[in-house]
Amino acid sequence: LAGVDIELGQLAAARAGLHEGLALAQQSGQPYLVVGVVNNFGFLFHAEGQTERALALFGLVRNQPSWTSDFQRQLDAALAEWALDPSVVEAGMKAGEALDWDETVKELLAG
Repeated sequence: LAGVDIELGQLAAARAGLHEGLALAQQSGQPYLVVGVVNNFGFLFHAEGQTERALALFGLVRNQPSWTSDFQRQLDAALAEWALDPSVVEAGMKAGEALDWDETVKELLAG
């Protein structure tokens, strides 16, 4: 639902849904679900004008063991739509590789 809220520009609703979704995904103990929600936070950040933060989050999340080709296709489609300079995308994602997964998830839950 958060993805639909993002598309509709209802960013506060998207943020609330992603917080709830991340908490539930954490409780489920299924890393795939956590990765999916964290990935969607990246789309929210971009919609909020925080593209650098979005790219860093994508750089972190795409290196998780539960990252799938479906997530990659979703990311590729978004990046094509956003038409960002490839060097900006590469640098942003590279910065995200240095982030700590557990700390980032905690920050997303707290924020």
